[in-house]
Amino acid sequence: MKIRIPIALSLFATFLNLAAATESKKDAKPNVILIITDDLGNTGLSGWGSSFYETPHIDALAKSGVLFKNFYSASCLCSPARASLMTGKYPQRVGITEYIESTRKTGPHSHETTLPQTEITLGEAFKKNGYQTGYIGKWHLGAEAGGWPKDHGFDWAMASCEHGAPGSYFFPYKHRSASVLNVPDLEDGKAGDYLTDVITDKAIGFIRESSKATAPFFLTLSHYAVHTPLEAPQPLVEKYKKKRLKMYGTSQAPFEKEGGYRNRLRQGNPTYAAMTESLDTNIGKLLASLKKLNIYDNTIIAFVADNGGESTRSSVTSNIPYRAGKVWNYEGGIRVPAFIVWPMHIKPAVIEEKSITMDLYPTLLDLAGLKLLPEQHIDGVSFKPLILGERNTMAKRTIGFWHPHMTGAPKSGAYISGDWKIVNFLNGKPSELYDLSKDISERKNLASTYPDREKQMTQEFRQWVKSTNRTHMEELKK
Repeated sequence: MKIRIPIALSLFATFLNLAAATESKKDAKPNVILIITDDLGNTGLSGWGSSFYETPHIDALAKSGVLFKNFYSASCLCSPARASLMTGKYPQRVGITEYIESTRKTGPHSHETTLPQTEITLGEAFKKNGYQTGYIGKWHLGAEAGGWPKDHGFDWAMASCEHGAPGSYFFPYKHRSASVLNVPDLEDGKAGDYLTDVITDKAIGFIRESSKATAPFFLTLSHYAVHTPLEAPQPLVEKYKKKRLKMYGTSQAPFEKEGGYRNRLRQGNPTYAAMTESLDTNIGKLLASLKKLNIYDNTIIAFVADNGGESTRSSVTSNIPYRAGKVWNYEGGIRVPAFIVWPMHIKPAVIEEKSITMDLYPTLLDLAGLKLLPEQHIDGVSFKPLILGERNTMAKRTIGFWHPHMTGAPKSGAYISGDWKIVNFLNGKPSELYDLSKDISERKNLASTYPDREKQMTQEFRQWVKSTNRTHMEELKK
C-alpha cells in the first residue's frame, strides 16, 4: 500500500521533532550530584577489595563511570578534607587543619572556626551559573552565624548538625547529653526511622521538585554514614553476625600497635557492615529515583569519601593492606574511593594518575560546561580531558598532606612525589621514607637506605608547606 504524501510528511516531521528533542536533551546542562561519605576507607566497599562488606549498588555505579584508582583525601580528618572539597584548595590555605570541635571556644578545634565567607564554594560556583543548589547532611565546616551551607551558596539545606557526627542514627537523632550532635530539621519522623534512609529520602524530594524546573540542579548529599556511633537496623546486624561466624568462626580480630593505639587488621564488625550496606542500599534507591524521573542519563554523579576508615581510635574497620587509618598520614588515612559517572557522556574507564580532593571542584565545573575559577580552586586540576578520553595522560604531580595538631596521632605531614612518599613528623621523630610502588603497606622505612632522597624530600615538603600554608608555620620550627 502506498503512503499518502501528507502522512509521509507528517511522519518525517515527527522524526525531525524527535531528533531535535534528543539533540536538545544531549546539549542540556547536566544535573550534578556530589555524594560524600564519612570515614569510608579505600577498602570499605566490596568493589574495592572488601570480602566482608556488601555494596553492589555502589560497585555497579562505579563500574559504569570513571574510577580514580589512586585518589587521595586532602586530609586524614573530616573538616580539613571537606574544606578542600568546597574550595578547591589545600586545607591550610583556608585555615582549617583540624576537625572543628563544637564544644570548645578557643584553639585549633574552636567552635568559632568556620569556612571563610571570602571563599567561592562549589555551591556558590554552581549557583552563579544558574543552578538550583541543595545540601543535605554532614557539614562540619562551622556552626557559628554565617558558617552554614546556606551561607555558602546552597539555596536549600537541611539536617546538618553542629558537630561532625549524629547523636544517634535513629529518630529523633539526638544524643542524651551533647546537643551539638543532634541532627535538626527531621522532626517530622517517627520511631524506628533510620538517618541514612531519611536523608536519602529528603534528597530525593529535593531532586523531584528541582526536576520540575527548567534550571538544572547541583545537590551535595553528605551522608553521616559510616561515622560512629555504630548503629544500624537489627536485621542487618544479625545478617553480618552470621557472616562473621561463617568467615572467621569464633576467632578474634587481630590487631597491631600503631602509636598509642591498636590498629585493626581484619574487617568484621557486624554493625559497621550493616551501616555500609544501608548506605549502599540508599545509593541504589537514589539511582532508581533518577531513572524514574528520566534524568539519570544527563546527571553527573561524583562519589567520594572525606578520609580513611577509622581503624585505630575506635577500631571499627580495617584498611588493610593500607597502614593505619583516620588521623594518620599513612595510606590508610588518606586513600579513599572516588569515581564520576555521567551515563550520557562518560565511558567506563580507570584513571591511574594521582588525584586528590581539590580536583573535584574544577572537574565538576568543567564537565558541566561552566567557566573554571583558577584563582579559587588553585590546588585542583580538572580531569575532564582524561574522563572524556580527550587525553591519555596528565602531567605527574606532587601532593602533600598537613596535620599539625594532635588528634590521636603524632603531629605530621606527608609528601608524595612519583612513587616515593615521606612522612615528616613535627615532634622531633625521624622522617620515614617509603617506595609506594613496592610497599603500599608502608612497612619498610627506607630513610636510612636513601638518606639523600629523604633529605631532598624533606626540603621539598617544607617548601610546599611554606608555599601553601596560611597559618601554623611555627610548627616547622619545632
